[in-house]
Amino acid sequence: MSAQRKEPVPQTCPVIDSTLRELDSCYTLVSGVLEDLRKSNSALRDWGNELLEELEAAEKELDIALGEKRELEQEVERLNRIIEYEMEDNSGRQ
Repeated sequence: MSAQRKEPVPQTCPVIDSTLRELDSCYTLVSGVLEDLRKSNSALRDWGNELLEELEAAEKELDIALGEKRELEQEVERLNRIIEYEMEDNSGRQ
């Protein structure tokens, strides 16, 4: 009887092929997830930029409104001084 030689491990090529297929599958999955994340980041960035533009426009409107308010308050003060002067003048005439 001849002695059969038995290698210490089975053939590795099928295991390597299987591992490569699994890695390829994982790469495809991870790649898809990362692309979805890229799209989400882009949408989030666009949304943030739009909000920033809206905020800047609202700040400009607020500045204009505050300027108009100051002008109106000054006009009210001016008119109150006129009324007070007229009241003092009228009370002095009586």
